[in-house]
Amino acid sequence: MPGVIHRLSWFVLGRSTRRATAWQPNGARFHSIAGALLLLAFSTGETPVPGQMDTRRTLDRGSRVYRQACAMCHGDSGSGNLPYGPTLAGASWLERCQPEHLPAIILDGVCGPIPGSPTPYPVMPALRTWLSDQQITDVSAYVFKRWSTRSAAPGLEVSKSLRKRAPSRSTPWTLDELSKELPPPKIRTALWPF
Repeated sequence: MPGVIHRLSWFVLGRSTRRATAWQPNGARFHSIAGALLLLAFSTGETPVPGQMDTRRTLDRGSRVYRQACAMCHGDSGSGNLPYGPTLAGASWLERCQPEHLPAIILDGVCGPIPGSPTPYPVMPALRTWLSDQQITDVSAYVFKRWSTRSAAPGLEVSKSLRKRAPSRSTPWTLDELSKELPPPKIRTALWPF
């Protein structure tokens, strides 16, 4: 293995084997280059760190949930499917909402007016009985990552606490109600960065 790395370092540095007397396998330059090449080999993305794997799995699961439960109204590309669902791509309300608002909307639904929606009073049904807490967390993370510039998405604890907090809500949320009922300091658990 050291011989392969040694030859690879010559290739990378453009050195010929004849002029490489300073680059012998026992020299300091060789060891620093060999170490750099090893670090490079492990930092190419082929072996992701555990946090990246968790995020990737969450987004993959969220993508599947979105295609099954959300795309019929909001469209595959998030551009909306009027009159059923408003656009998510570039939506101003999605950029401004708190990370806790999206799981609340998915759990209990939302009714308009929604800024940027051509339909004056769109209504999204509650998916509380259709989706588990994990699915709500995954699809929330997927929506934030794909159509928002947010750096955080709610964790599983947020969906669980929202489900327990309002177990029998009979009417959909409005955006004004969400701002009053779920201001930023009330639920601050399990926000994770992308």
